[in-house]
Amino acid sequence: MQTTERVTITIPVEMKRDAQLIADERHIALSAVVSEALASYLRTQALQEWVAEYEAEFGVITEEELIEYSRKTGVPYSAPQRGANAA
Repeated sequence: MQTTERVTITIPVEMKRDAQLIADERHIALSAVVSEALASYLRTQALQEWVAEYEAEFGVITEEELIEYSRKTGVPYSAPQRGANAA
């Protein structure tokens, strides 16, 4: 069974250039960089869906809950930037 498939995509020139630089620095194929980026995007989307479902059932996840989760799991937590200096 085939595990990869060739596709054609269109992306901004600057994005392709930056991705190629990353691939060159890591000595990997451009397709590996694109695959990693897409996998990260898909994980983010799945997490956002889970959070929305969780919050619909149990209410908004508080910052205190995130800090406690970070403490229990060792997953770093960084509070969102707020105010004029927020990105």
